[in-house]
Amino acid sequence: MGVEVSGVILVEDIVIGENLAESADTFYLDPVAIVEAYRYAELIAGFDVVALIHTHPRGVQPSYADLKGMELWPLTWIIVDVGSCSARAWLRDEEKVKEVPVELV
Repeated sequence: MGVEVSGVILVEDIVIGENLAESADTFYLDPVAIVEAYRYAELIAGFDVVALIHTHPRGVQPSYADLKGMELWPLTWIIVDVGSCSARAWLRDEEKVKEVPVELV
């Protein structure tokens, strides 16, 4: 949850979703959890769901599943590499996926 100020997304709170996949290399976030996150954000004055943040075991490029998810959930997707703790952010703009700046503080 957070706000967008002058084109900059400020993440203020994180809702953790359960991995429904039965594999350590695959992640499937329950769509109900995403809907619940939107409901939670509505209860906090001025907050919106501004990003979907998740980890990858190796690398920060969007996976095929991420690309499909971006079609359903048109948010900024922040991917964190668990090995290096580096992060990159991605946004689907019409039919293209583009990298957007991210700074973790």
